[in-house]
Amino acid sequence: LAVPKGAPKNAAGRRIYRVPFTTSRFATVTQLADLTRLTTVRHSLVPVPAALATLPERPVGAVLDAAFQAAGLAVPQVPRYPSVVVLWSPDAVPQPVAVVVEGSEAMWRSRPMPTKVPGPTDDDPTHEWWAARERDWMFLAAATAAPPPGSPAQAPVTRIVRGPGGTRAVVLLGPGARGTELRLDLVRAADELAASPEARSAAVHLMLDTAPWEVED
Repeated sequence: LAVPKGAPKNAAGRRIYRVPFTTSRFATVTQLADLTRLTTVRHSLVPVPAALATLPERPVGAVLDAAFQAAGLAVPQVPRYPSVVVLWSPDAVPQPVAVVVEGSEAMWRSRPMPTKVPGPTDDDPTHEWWAARERDWMFLAAATAAPPPGSPAQAPVTRIVRGPGGTRAVVLLGPGARGTELRLDLVRAADELAASPEARSAAVHLMLDTAPWEVED
């Protein structure tokens, strides 16, 4: 409930409507993240890795398809189930260059969120003014929590490309990714007005150690 600042404790308030997370199949962000985290990881060779580096942050479908074709990959299709594919370079010692994450539902979602805005000048400098502004309230991002002691180094994520519809992510990796650990979270944005902190659910957790086709001497 919201009441005017400085109002007595027994003042009647105005109810603020909160919309919980819901989709056609998932009640929580964690349930959606778990489906991706528990999927079987696949691996693929990318003949021309540099072509993926040209992708903008939010490409349209035709641009994404063209980048995959230029990289020597098939045009991505909408999967029936979530999938995670590690893309490896054709070097003598293959290097992980990107990870493609496919969700069964959108991993990015936006809605009007309470945001502080400039307000009219008054005599009380502690007054705050809020307005509903459209922004992401759920998104895929690199994990920020410190890994357990003894864990491998975290993978060098340079960018996360958001595909059309928010169901596909191309996670671009920097040099030295081989032997590291990739952790990605589905993040529910903080709501400052409701004093609701950011919440993270593990969506991807995998080792980028070796390509499955490597032959040991």
